[in-house]
Amino acid sequence: MHECDTGEIRDLLPEYVHGLHDAVTRARVDAHLAACLVCAEELAFLRVARESFITPVVDLPVMVRAVVSSLPTQLATKRIPTTALRPSRVARWLIAAGVSFLLVGGASVHMRRTRDAATVERGPVVSVSDSGVPAAAAERGWSDLSYDQLQQLLNSIDGADPVPSVEPAARTAPIIVPARAAGRTGGG
Repeated sequence: MHECDTGEIRDLLPEYVHGLHDAVTRARVDAHLAACLVCAEELAFLRVARESFITPVVDLPVMVRAVVSSLPTQLATKRIPTTALRPSRVARWLIAAGVSFLLVGGASVHMRRTRDAATVERGPVVSVSDSGVPAAAAERGWSDLSYDQLQQLLNSIDGADPVPSVEPAARTAPIIVPARAAGRTGGG
């Protein structure tokens, strides 16, 4: 099979099949097709390919009218009683019981969660200065502690376990509140 020397005309063939060219370009392609057998064969192939992929035109309104007119007329006139659409008395009670169960169960879970969050063990309250020292000791100052007392305090800090245990021990120490907040009442 030979190749066409005029590639430009060959590139115009798909649009030529669909009739998208103006009169001047169409006349130029027609003149070339009369002289070039390779392009004429390719044009024939493109036309066969186009015809094999053509989809039929569907007139939807005509088809709908045909389907509707072929239906029996009894279907259109038959009425469904409205009582068939209503749930029975037992079904209504079952629906009401289910909704009640969901409401009571949801409220129980909500109350359980809020009660667990609010249940905190309360102990004695001790006022603390901003430095974290009990207020009575802060008023005296660190200078009142002897060397042995300071050494004992440092040893107790060094002996503290920095990693918490897996199971928390029961709280025996009092809750410490900063001195500024000790006089306040209510939420903040």
